[in-house]
Amino acid sequence: MQTAIPSMKWREVELLLGEAFRLQGYIVTEGGLDMALQKDDERFLVQCKHWQAAKVEAAAVRELFAVMAATGAAGGFVVTSGEFTKEARDFAEACNVRPIDGAQLAAMLDKARQTLTMPPRIEPRLARPACPRCSRTMMQQVAQQGSNAGKPFWGCPAFPDCRGTLPL
Repeated sequence: MQTAIPSMKWREVELLLGEAFRLQGYIVTEGGLDMALQKDDERFLVQCKHWQAAKVEAAAVRELFAVMAATGAAGGFVVTSGEFTKEARDFAEACNVRPIDGAQLAAMLDKARQTLTMPPRIEPRLARPACPRCSRTMMQQVAQQGSNAGKPFWGCPAFPDCRGTLPL
């Protein structure tokens, strides 16, 4: 069964895409652009802004790369139901961004749909609290070591200068 992406509502695409990334071992978190992913100790951003575009230009990849640089993300994904121009693919390859075109997206959504035995998990978009130490808006993080390794928590974006944390 191949997914008919243009007839899908954006929320359904987003939920299935999140599930597809979970199947690849990512923890899907809030933040960044449309979606943020965590795997091991690396953070990745997902941009689906052009998900119904026929052709995605290099500007979309540059936009994601700028946000990656500003947030310290290790890589990213630009998702479309269409195709990428050669320039967009070339730029993506040079800056650790993976372009996911319509055929790849349909395959990912189909696999996610097949593995679900119930409707996709709807994860509430959590309001991000202020850091108790410096008042910056906190980011959802995943503990990398210690007794809480693998567990999510709120962390200050100014780490290591500020070590404010809150339980999720």
